[in-house]
Amino acid sequence: MTLSAIRTAQAPPAESGPPPGRLAAATSVDLASHRTEFRILGPLDVLQRGASVATGGNQRRALLARLLLEPNRTVPVDVLVDALWGEDVPSTAVKMVHIYVSQLRKVLPSDVLRTRPPGYALEVAPEAVDLLHFKRLRAEARTALAEGDAAAAADRLRAALALWRGPALAEFSQPFAVVEAAHIEELRLATVEDRIEAELALGQHGDVVGELRSLVLSHPLRQRLCGQLMLALYRAGRHAEALTVYREFRRGLQDELGIDPPAALSELEYQILNQDPALEIAPVEAPARERYSAARPARPLPAPAPECLVGREEELARLERALSAAAAGRGTAMLIAGPAGIGKTRLAAELAERARARGATVLTGRCIDLLGAALPYVPLIEALRPLRDSAKIDGLHELRRLVPATSEAPSAVPAERHAGESRLQLFEEITVLLGRLSATAPVVLVIEDLHWADGSTLDLLTFLAHAVRDRPIMLLASWRSDTVQAHDSATRLWTELRRAGLVEAIELGPLSDDELETLLARNSDSPVPAEVTQGVCARAQGNPFFAQELLAAALRGEQTLPRLLRDVLLTGFVRLDATSRSVLRAAAAVRRQASHALLSAALDLPDRVVIEALRQAVDHDLMVPDRASGTYRFRHALLAEAAYATLLPGEREEVHERLANALSEKPALAACRRTVAAEMSEHWIAAGRPVEALTASLRAAQEAEAVSGLSEALRHLERVLDLWEDVPHAEQVAGVALPAVLDWMTQLAGAARCCYDIDARSLAGVLRAAGDTADAPTVAAQIDVTTEAAAQTLDALARGGLLERAGDGVFRRARLAMSEARELYPLVLVLETIAVRQAPPFDEGAIAVLRSANQRLRAARHDPSAAILADDDFHMQLTARCGNEPLLDALRPLKKALLRYEQTYMLDPARIERSAAQHDGIVEALERQDHLEAAQRLRRNITGGLPDLRQALEG
Repeated sequence: MTLSAIRTAQAPPAESGPPPGRLAAATSVDLASHRTEFRILGPLDVLQRGASVATGGNQRRALLARLLLEPNRTVPVDVLVDALWGEDVPSTAVKMVHIYVSQLRKVLPSDVLRTRPPGYALEVAPEAVDLLHFKRLRAEARTALAEGDAAAAADRLRAALALWRGPALAEFSQPFAVVEAAHIEELRLATVEDRIEAELALGQHGDVVGELRSLVLSHPLRQRLCGQLMLALYRAGRHAEALTVYREFRRGLQDELGIDPPAALSELEYQILNQDPALEIAPVEAPARERYSAARPARPLPAPAPECLVGREEELARLERALSAAAAGRGTAMLIAGPAGIGKTRLAAELAERARARGATVLTGRCIDLLGAALPYVPLIEALRPLRDSAKIDGLHELRRLVPATSEAPSAVPAERHAGESRLQLFEEITVLLGRLSATAPVVLVIEDLHWADGSTLDLLTFLAHAVRDRPIMLLASWRSDTVQAHDSATRLWTELRRAGLVEAIELGPLSDDELETLLARNSDSPVPAEVTQGVCARAQGNPFFAQELLAAALRGEQTLPRLLRDVLLTGFVRLDATSRSVLRAAAAVRRQASHALLSAALDLPDRVVIEALRQAVDHDLMVPDRASGTYRFRHALLAEAAYATLLPGEREEVHERLANALSEKPALAACRRTVAAEMSEHWIAAGRPVEALTASLRAAQEAEAVSGLSEALRHLERVLDLWEDVPHAEQVAGVALPAVLDWMTQLAGAARCCYDIDARSLAGVLRAAGDTADAPTVAAQIDVTTEAAAQTLDALARGGLLERAGDGVFRRARLAMSEARELYPLVLVLETIAVRQAPPFDEGAIAVLRSANQRLRAARHDPSAAILADDDFHMQLTARCGNEPLLDALRPLKKALLRYEQTYMLDPARIERSAAQHDGIVEALERQDHLEAAQRLRRNITGGLPDLRQALEG
């Protein structure tokens, strides 16, 4: 039976879709026959056997999109007309609909687009339309979630959301698209909320906090997201942050709409304030499928085993030795200290897990940052909550007031109760309880975030540190060293305990780049490009929390600091007074270590005021003094980013202008006397002052060339070219004509190429003759140098990635070295853009040659060799007309050297198509005789090639 006959036999009534069972039966036949997919969750796309089908112009595609919103249903012609034209209907509208349908039928499989009076219908299998597939997966997930199967629900919801490739219907401006796009986006967002609900039920609150922060920022009035973030933060032990989220939501509602939060959120706030056990993860029923039941009393599930710890081997070994000592009856107290995000909680969790594995009882409590009056013993109440129904608390009356049994109301306070005596009694009872617990197994009491501890908790820990010395009990606390001050109660307490030998401190430093890369790889669902990972590690400077937040932002395409990370970094910043904050903002704008003299000159403040501001920054662990140079640097580079981000528009330009003027009046304030102009250039550009930036960049190029910094000189001159068009009468301002600048750049590029040739090519013949491998004696004999010089050269080239070590002093050529490409690409970029700027207008014949080369590039999407030739021809024709022979002489060998990388680059048809599209823009600019825009487009084309190439090499 033919496909047409099958459909005819199963055809439903004209105005209703076919029954689900019948469509399912037809699915395999349809997909096997046509393998056609319709994608609308993102840019509209039709795929046949994996290849995209060209569906025509915008109106025709809009018609197809409208039919896909109701697949297997008849859409009347008048509805289609309204969808495409709204109220501005042309007289030929109905005829145009018929024409569009006819054209679509030519590219779609036969019998898919059917005529059904009074309109048309797309007959497709459910799995062939991503929107239908999405809705089916979501319906299955909601059913699973209602039945308590959170794991299955989460899997289906993730699969559903993975179908999205971008905003739906964004390419269409027709009347139907606006309404339907909003509806589909609402559906996507609701599905994200469903997925987060499932993950919260699975105990994955720590994994969704960052995502929820971003979602709440994008949708600040969405109640469900706010509640989910509050719950996730609460379960992660971040109670104060959960309450802050509620307060911000309430303020937003009142400011925007003049209403109060709904009752459900107010109830959630009340439960968090009272640490309601019902907020814990619900228990799992057994023995069949996992079902979450509200009928039984809620209790926390055992914490999942932490992932394998990265780094911290030495610190963990010290903690395990303390645990062994406690198990032997020599109780001890340990303190893990370090800045935010350095891994204190992770290390404590690892020790706790190992202690449980050794049979120890582990109790964990967290201090919380409350804006109002502190609540006493908050971490202790949390730590002892699992024991509230235990007989071991029986008879401990003061302790029972803090930790009543589940079915018991808090005890009333007797009138004759003396506060001092009851406090001492409470401390003694806690010691008794720990003694009872340690009678059969060691006890580990973990108190996190001690920097937020109330005075009563600090006093209790002091008491316990003395009391556990001869018991199998280990106290483990953590605190943020970047928030405590020398006069704080917690600092004084732990200083005295350390002096008395009652506590041992472990200071956590940054992880190495290798350790960070390992951590990011383990926590990523899919491979991350090495270039992204390396960039993240460079910015994170060893902080694992910073690295993970930066990676998540990078994968979302964000360049600025994530909101959560910025807030963490600015915790100490906001505690400074207004003058100190202004000084730190200026220090961040310096973009290097800053002296108090530079800041005083720029801000026009007395030295003593600036020094006092810097002292506050040092006391709050925001900045670190360098006594040798008399300068100050931010403790972490991201702190400088966060502080700089607090500068307002206008304020930022003013700060940079002040810094540039200060350097102009007192050049000795620069980091180095040979970088004065370079620093001034940076500040003038940031200040939006192109005239001053142009002259400073010219001087910077002279400074760089004077010390043989040829590449740096080229960059400064490239900046001169960028500024040239923005400066009226640029030749008079610069004191030099543009042709002279271009000749200067050509000479620098030629010199840089010669220097590069010495390093890049000197061993090529030797290595070929030796079968691609060589050692120092062979190289020395071949190029007539000493063995020592040859060995040094080989080592240097290996460090640069041009050679690889083969063992026992033997080296071989690197297969493809990114270090070489990094040097070649900028030189090619400078020379080609100069050539385009210098070229005379392109006539019709020259434009036709460029278009022909680009057409051959597009046609060679699946032929890398042909694509290389076409691309090389395009760039050769683009630069050949400049008439600057020295420039072209410098450019030719560089382009030839790049050819060995192009074979890898051209393996991906998508890269070829992207490059061809960029070429189209260059040609269009040249047709308008706009050589400046053509050069700018060429710059984007070449600079985009380097990251693409790196990704290709790694692949």
